[in-house]
Amino acid sequence: MKRLKRPVRTTIVFGLICGFAFGPLCVATNYLISWSSAISVTLWIYVAGYATILSYWSKQRLQSIAFPLLFLLLTIFLMDSAAGFYILALIMISWMRSGICFQKASWIRFAIELLLCSLGGVLVVSFTPGSILAWSVAVWMFFLIQSFYFVIFDLSRAVTEDSAKPDRFEQAQKQVEAILSAESHT
Repeated sequence: MKRLKRPVRTTIVFGLICGFAFGPLCVATNYLISWSSAISVTLWIYVAGYATILSYWSKQRLQSIAFPLLFLLLTIFLMDSAAGFYILALIMISWMRSGICFQKASWIRFAIELLLCSLGGVLVVSFTPGSILAWSVAVWMFFLIQSFYFVIFDLSRAVTEDSAKPDRFEQAQKQVEAILSAESHT
């Protein structure tokens, strides 16, 4: 079965779904645990869903994301701080995505991913989400920033692929020019 991989669009749509579902998930989990833990659990669900999507795209087994997700889940109950969990989740997302999506994890990819996660984190913090609506918008905006990661690396891969393999249109144009130049000499 061929895996459909459109990371930019999927990341944006996933972020939109997470934004819309943020309020109902927080309210539902708030009946069982404190408000900051409810926010952290909701964010953990989003990180787990996104990590699952990333492992699917990279054809990795789910066991490769089990440790970071379990570690994040345990930190929710060890510290009752949504801000602390959020910072730790940003680091874990950077670590998972730079290592899961690409067979050859490099420090450059990790650095770019950490920069984009930090930008997304600053964007969320700048909204100073205190209400459910502000958190919902902040979550969606975070995933918008995350989609730039795929734009950067798909663009760099496309440039190297284009330089290695000429376009079909260019090949056809060269063949037509060769035929026309051969006919003009006869």
